[in-house]
Amino acid sequence: MKSTYNSRPFLLIALLLTIAACERVITLDTGNHVPKIVMNGILSPDSLIEIRVSKSFLYTDTFSSRGLMDRATLTLFIDGVEKETMRRVRVDTVSGRDRLFEYTALVSVYRSTIRPKVGQRVRVEATAEGHLPAWAETSVPVPPTIRGVDTVTFYTTKRIIHNDYYNSLPESGMFQNLRVKMDVSTGTSGIGQQFLLQARLMTEEIEEYPSLPDRYLFLYTDDDPVFEESYRNSLLEELISDGFLEGKKHYDSALFSNKLFRDNRYTLNFSVTDYYYLYTEYEAKGQNEWGYPIYVPIKTERFNPPIEVLFTAISPELYPYYRAGEYNPDSDEESFKLISEPELTYSNVHNGIGVVGAVSSAKARIEVPPLPYEE
Repeated sequence: MKSTYNSRPFLLIALLLTIAACERVITLDTGNHVPKIVMNGILSPDSLIEIRVSKSFLYTDTFSSRGLMDRATLTLFIDGVEKETMRRVRVDTVSGRDRLFEYTALVSVYRSTIRPKVGQRVRVEATAEGHLPAWAETSVPVPPTIRGVDTVTFYTTKRIIHNDYYNSLPESGMFQNLRVKMDVSTGTSGIGQQFLLQARLMTEEIEEYPSLPDRYLFLYTDDDPVFEESYRNSLLEELISDGFLEGKKHYDSALFSNKLFRDNRYTLNFSVTDYYYLYTEYEAKGQNEWGYPIYVPIKTERFNPPIEVLFTAISPELYPYYRAGEYNPDSDEESFKLISEPELTYSNVHNGIGVVGAVSSAKARIEVPPLPYEE
């Protein structure tokens, strides 16, 4: 009798053992560390420019002010012509999680009085005492166009997206999904343009609860070859994807280029699910053994706000950054990590660190019908 087995678990274990065996002791010389200027920002057409400025620091520095740079000069150039000295308008508290720990730090925010136009080349130069002058340059891309949107509802017996978050309550035993076919065109001709696709629930239109947070939907993009480059599976995910665990992970955005476009046009094909917004009210009832209140749900409501699809042209400087998946979908409120050294990171800031790029977006609105048994 011939026996068969799946070798993938053994390959995974062998890989992990190999990684664990590769250890090297590195002595870090902290005495000669010279901080670099860090600039981060994303420009939009006809919007004021905001650049977050800080300085790099050693990972051994634990003070909240370790990245703060409060005496920098930022000079703005448009198409090679000096326009103004940007003004510092506030100090932001940035919090996040590094590879090993959570952090909170301070950054200075500088703002222009000029709103860049589509096609303009923008350069920001930063100087500060004791630091090398740093500069970054980007061009505001021409916005793409959404020519039309067709949608169709379809049902599946299994979930098409297996991420942790979902709000489907398939009382009927079926999962409701929405397929979107969106006819788009690029703003300029030529190859090598990159785009970002996102879809969010317009929670601001839920009148009963006007302050609900945004929620971006995971995108099912497996049916369209234009999205193949957006799959950000790691080596370990590839090893375990063939039925050993859940399979390919999906994301709340898709990164792609115009390499399959013809005559600057294409019809994007993607699907979303879990697009009904569930709101649950909780009430405190009693305490647990540590004295903390125990909250129990008392009411759950389901809403069908519209879906807003964002089709965004991104400048070449942003493409490597978005490929890494280290971004916030709100491009105008981009939140970047502070830079602690030593660390390898993508940067387009010369003599410094950071990412300065530009985006231009087109939007489409999709009305979501109520569930059949709620009509």
